[in-house]
Amino acid sequence: MRSVVAVAVALCGSYVTGFLQVQPASAPRRPDTHMCANKNLEARIVPGFVAAAMVAASVLFPVAPGFAMQPAAKEGASSVSDTKMLSGAASTLDTGSRKIITRGVNLENADFHGKDMSGVSFQQSLVRGTNFASSKLIGSGFFDADLSNCDFTNANMNQANLEMANLKGSILKNAIVTEAYVSGATKFEPKDIEGADFTDTFLRKDQIMYLCAIAKGTNPVTGVDTADSLSCN
Repeated sequence: MRSVVAVAVALCGSYVTGFLQVQPASAPRRPDTHMCANKNLEARIVPGFVAAAMVAASVLFPVAPGFAMQPAAKEGASSVSDTKMLSGAASTLDTGSRKIITRGVNLENADFHGKDMSGVSFQQSLVRGTNFASSKLIGSGFFDADLSNCDFTNANMNQANLEMANLKGSILKNAIVTEAYVSGATKFEPKDIEGADFTDTFLRKDQIMYLCAIAKGTNPVTGVDTADSLSCN
């Protein structure tokens, strides 16, 4: 820590010293007056001093590649990602905080078995064949994501955003898909929903017909029959 302070002081001190050295020798000086009392001089020194301090910080604590210092967000919005996507289409439910945003990432055949991925946004990502078995996906976002052939066995997907997602061939056995957001554009054609609970997840009639045709079993956690959660009867 002492070395850190020493370098910062050296850089800042060098700036102030250099500034004073380039001042005209004939410039009037008031005796027994601290240089910071001169408002004009202070106004010119302070910005440079701050800049030197920032340079010192960047040298001592380099920022990882791919990241950059961002200005503070305006009051009322914690970050850009909380309100809209950086570019391209945006989910109508893409609000609230996110722990991680993986927009447009290729995560094919990844293994997230048993992981807590709650609140993570996989918006517009390629997640084909990924293993989400027994994972916690509460409030996770899959807006416009390709989830074909994914395994969600025993996963908790409560309040997950599945708007425009492709779940063709996915496995939702014993999954909790309660209060999930499914839009009309969602390709909701999983191949196995035995024991899945879809309570309070609103679906189109054709989506319900497809799911009811393969609905069976009871969710081991909620105790709700899959067919009942879809109002098949």
